[in-house]
Amino acid sequence: FFTQYILGAILIDNFFLQVPFINYCMGVLCIASSITLVLSQTFNSKKILTLQHYFPFWACISTLIIFIGALPLIFAKYYVGFSSNLFYTTLFLVHVLGKIATIIGILKAKTDE
Repeated sequence: FFTQYILGAILIDNFFLQVPFINYCMGVLCIASSITLVLSQTFNSKKILTLQHYFPFWACISTLIIFIGALPLIFAKYYVGFSSNLFYTTLFLVHVLGKIATIIGILKAKTDE
């Protein structure tokens, strides 16, 4: 992930002026593949029986909501011409949904015994 970020900063001219869509897509791909690995290991264990009380599941769901939810918004902002106010409002709502998933996970989590 850091290698991808550093290469993007070196190779993309306006990297620090706006979020480069291709760089963000590559980051989301890295995060999504890591989360897929975690969830596949979770689904192949006995944790599947108590999934709603397993905090790493909720953390993965929260991360997916935030990063994949922001993907179409960033595309609409920079390539379609989405208005800034609507973009930031919708991005805020996506982050709120992700944080709600984290809070639900914290409240439902139980310790292993």
